[in-house]
Amino acid sequence: MSAGPTPWQRRLGRALGTVATHVGPARPLVRRVNRRLWDRRAATWDDGLDPARRVGLLDLALDALDLDVARAADLGTGTGVGALHLARRFPAARVTGVDVSPRMVDVARAKAGDELAGRVTFVVGDAAALPFRDGELDLVVQINLPLVAGDLPRALRPGGAFVAVSSLGAGTPFHTPHRTAARLLARAGLDVVEIPGAEPETVLAARRP
Repeated sequence: MSAGPTPWQRRLGRALGTVATHVGPARPLVRRVNRRLWDRRAATWDDGLDPARRVGLLDLALDALDLDVARAADLGTGTGVGALHLARRFPAARVTGVDVSPRMVDVARAKAGDELAGRVTFVVGDAAALPFRDGELDLVVQINLPLVAGDLPRALRPGGAFVAVSSLGAGTPFHTPHRTAARLLARAGLDVVEIPGAEPETVLAARRP
């Protein structure tokens, strides 16, 4: 069992998360720092991590939203846990995992296997400049990632949904506080949706009107 993030990781995560939330990861300096950080950790990122809580909180939101999903994206996909879970939950959907780290993307691609070939793809990119057409996505999710809301309304179809999960709540290193995240989503033109049964600071959902 993982001992959880160290105090150093929490401090670094909070610092990078604050910058990414208010500046956007597409800025060159932020992008380079994030890429180097996650490239170094890609080979061992899954060691000791239990994905059950991460995808369990995601399922809690998806159950409440009751979506028909043909096209979905997992932002900051890392080693692909969220993207692969979405592909299995929505067996007719095409899913794209997006991550700033090329090495994380390589690990995720290796995990997809023949079972999900053709339905799951992994690409290098970031949340501030989503590699999707206008209105292409029914669902966008992120797990343990700073919130960058600006490009979401463009990529989501009308009625499409966004879900952010912080698996350790406010203790998640890259957590954006609920109040801040809700304000950013509303400013971007999305309607925040309350998820019954979600613990404070763990799950945030929104829809494009």
